[in-house]
Amino acid sequence: MIDTTISHYRILTKLGGGGMGVVYKAEDIRLHRFGDAAANLREQLGESLATVQKFNVPLEQATTSSLEALQTYSMGLKIYQEKGTDAALIYDQRAIQLDPNFAMGYESLAGDYNALGELGRASEYFTKAFELREHASERERLVIAAQYYQNVTGKLDKAGEANQQLIEIYP
Repeated sequence: MIDTTISHYRILTKLGGGGMGVVYKAEDIRLHRFGDAAANLREQLGESLATVQKFNVPLEQATTSSLEALQTYSMGLKIYQEKGTDAALIYDQRAIQLDPNFAMGYESLAGDYNALGELGRASEYFTKAFELREHASERERLVIAAQYYQNVTGKLDKAGEANQQLIEIYP
């Protein structure tokens, strides 16, 4: 069973078993294809090969290994633009339930609570996003750092540095 592909999952290891059956660790092979496609698209759109290589990381490391969490997060962004914070909140909450290591999910949820005036909850989620920032792309790390320093620590100089780097790297 190990190293077998079922649908779009490759079985990696057996985690355990019991009365309910056997549990395996699996990888969603679609994510690798999406990551490769994104890198190719960025290059075709004119981004330099050096920049693509510098900032290209596998999707499951850059954002989330859960396609469902990514879809839910994306839907939350769309709903936010169409209907506002109140409507988007449930999507951001669901995204971090689906992947508790989804740094940008926490950052988005923190932004929701910040906009709703729930600053304590916002601070909690900005902090969690900051703690998980290694699970994000370079651009996402800078966004998370800027928000954390501005909204949690009040270190506006550090927030400004992160925002300046964003502008310089991603004009």
